[in-house]
Amino acid sequence: MSRTVCPKSLLLLLLGGVLLVQPGETIAQRRGSERRVTVVRHRAEVTRLPRERTRIVVGGREFFYARGVFYRSGPRGFVTVAAPLGARIRVLPVGYVTIRVGAIPYYHYYGTYYQFDPVAKVYTVVSPPAGTTDQPVSTLDRLELVDGRTLEGTFVGGTKSTVQFEVDGAVQEIPIEQIISVVFAPPSE
Repeated sequence: MSRTVCPKSLLLLLLGGVLLVQPGETIAQRRGSERRVTVVRHRAEVTRLPRERTRIVVGGREFFYARGVFYRSGPRGFVTVAAPLGARIRVLPVGYVTIRVGAIPYYHYYGTYYQFDPVAKVYTVVSPPAGTTDQPVSTLDRLELVDGRTLEGTFVGGTKSTVQFEVDGAVQEIPIEQIISVVFAPPSE
């Protein structure tokens, strides 16, 4: 089973409202509400959370959740983290997949499994069901392009109009309109 595909609309949302930079690179923040993001080996650090977020406390630790992504406070803002077991959300993220193990439905999104609690009417983050393997096909990120090509490499960063993607040691700048989807390798922890 591969990791969740980030649809072009989500990629455009990420890059349209956020300026991405390479790890360690510093930039001057412009006026207004522009946010700065640093990509650190498949973990993102953001200065501000999305507006439509939910605060979740699990085991006494504070998390924030927005569109399938969990965040914790970081040194310069917030960092993306693996979904904490027991976290509860009201609506599944767009792009989830239903997996049945026997008669039990699980909902899967980007390496996270949820089960529905009909009494509380929420989805709870659970351990992967027995017998499932959630190993990615590749440890590399993958770009699917409108011309039918697929590039495997490392997502480096981007701007509002391009994505920097490293393939075989060379960084390519790819216009966003040429990208259909991005499949991210699992985050390293």
